[in-house]
Order: sequence, then C-alpha cells, then structure tokens
Amino acid sequence: MPGQTALGAAQCLVAGDGSFELRDAEGAVLVEHNFADRPVCEYDELAITDTLELVWGE
Repeated sequence: MPGQTALGAAQCLVAGDGSFELRDAEGAVLVEHNFADRPVCEYDELAITDTLELVWGE
C-alpha cells in the first residue's frame, strides 16, 4: 500500500506544507515543486530528467 512501510505510515509533505526549489550555484531555479500539485513522502524515489523535470519512480 502506498505510504506504508514496515515501520508504519511514511511522513509526507502536502498542500499546506508549501513547495521547494532546487537551485544551481548561481541561484537559478532548476526544478520547483508545489506540494499542492502532488505530495512528496519520505520513501518516494524522485529523479530529475535531462530536461530538468521532476519525476516519481514506480
């Protein structure tokens, strides 16, 4: 079941938690994500593509 682990429910960042940005050394935003668009949980596998898109692993 998604969000469940052997240790119990995974903690997630959701709509009320805001968003995050990944920036390069000069401060330019490379990737940004709003948790209102999709929650991010502690055991989720995320990748950044060559076109700088954030994608979730299966």
